[in-house]
Amino acid sequence: MNKFELMKMRDLKSADLDELRRTLENIKPRSRPSYQFSPLESQINIIAEVKKSSPTQQLNLSADVVLQAQMYQQGGAGAISVLTDANFFSGSYDDLRRVANAVSLPVLCKEFVYFTEQIELASRYGADMILLIAQTLSDEELLGLYSYAMERSVVPIVEINRADEIDRVMSIDPEIVMVNMRNLNTLVIDCDAGADTLRQVPDSVIRISASGMNTSDDVKTIADDTNVNVFLIGSALMKSGDPSKFVKELAGVL
Repeated sequence: MNKFELMKMRDLKSADLDELRRTLENIKPRSRPSYQFSPLESQINIIAEVKKSSPTQQLNLSADVVLQAQMYQQGGAGAISVLTDANFFSGSYDDLRRVANAVSLPVLCKEFVYFTEQIELASRYGADMILLIAQTLSDEELLGLYSYAMERSVVPIVEINRADEIDRVMSIDPEIVMVNMRNLNTLVIDCDAGADTLRQVPDSVIRISASGMNTSDDVKTIADDTNVNVFLIGSALMKSGDPSKFVKELAGVL
């Protein structure tokens, strides 16, 4: 996903909006219980991601999303993240629905969110959390979508990449802030810059480190350097031959 494609993402989501609205007309409110994401301070917590592909590589297009999520749960994941973007990640809201109905863990809908309808559909399909990428939203949009999600009892995770975004997102008093080590414009991963950003995020919020973690040593390095203990990991888990065991390794259980 280069800069041009990121700039065009809103147009892509706008083109899907009418179909999304028609889907909403035929979907009843969620019947799945809500699950609260409450990471334990005394251990490494893994948000394990179901991700079939990314803008830079195909991971596992034929993956059974339900089986993958269940293996994550068996391995002790604290939550499950599901990519719903079809354009660059080969995901779908149906993947979200199937995973949410198959696990008893908090589920994050990971999407490029611009419209309240996306949050509403995610909620009805069982999402407990929704991603809001600060870089892609104006201040007014970020606050509006954050407030809408909270009204629907869907916890918004606010994503940033740079330290100069911290003051802006803290103005809405977020519960959870995720620092993506990958720059969405260049797709370059910079763990040193990401760690510096993580250290500057107030510890009054739950801090999550995302992208760039491929081994338990990677996790330990960032954890020791930033005192962050929540990690969202996708690609490495999707390429693992034993996702359940690998979750335990990443969390330091094995």
